[in-house]
Amino acid sequence: MRAFIGIPFSDDAIDMIDDIKNQIVKHTTKSRTTLKKNYHLTLLFLGEIDLVEQRLIEQELKFIENISAFNLTINHLGSFDRNHEKIVWLGIEESEPLKKLQKRIVEKINNMGYKFPNHFKAHITLSRETVFHESFHLDSIKVEPKNVIIDKVHLYESHRVNNELTYTPIKTYSLRSKVQI
Repeated sequence: MRAFIGIPFSDDAIDMIDDIKNQIVKHTTKSRTTLKKNYHLTLLFLGEIDLVEQRLIEQELKFIENISAFNLTINHLGSFDRNHEKIVWLGIEESEPLKKLQKRIVEKINNMGYKFPNHFKAHITLSRETVFHESFHLDSIKVEPKNVIIDKVHLYESHRVNNELTYTPIKTYSLRSKVQI
């Protein structure tokens, strides 16, 4: 199975993310957008793993349940260039708790014999293969900062259901003590 470790968002955060994506799509000639149900923040993409690896990874990630919930702020748009197209994303304000969590996950998984690099750019992918109208500039869309509580991490399976890309949580880790914004 194709798997990754990521952070899900609350329904109100998902609505905000989707509203911004919909604003962007109006200014494209081409894009392959992320489905509303698939918004997440990837902490580590694992690729293909088997059931034995899955079970071992699930055990290694139990430490997450001893980490306190924390806040993140979604606050800006950006893009990565890929050939003549873009991957458009929503960015996260710098967060020490997020960086520490992601780094610890990579260390735990690498201690199992994997060799994942630790170059992490926190973002929420809105669209891939995106081509904008010539006169459009991404910075013309303003992002109202949105504080979100991070209180869960999922081990996800990435698969197709009825030919639609779907991210299904296969194991959930709840962080300790939900914080208030």
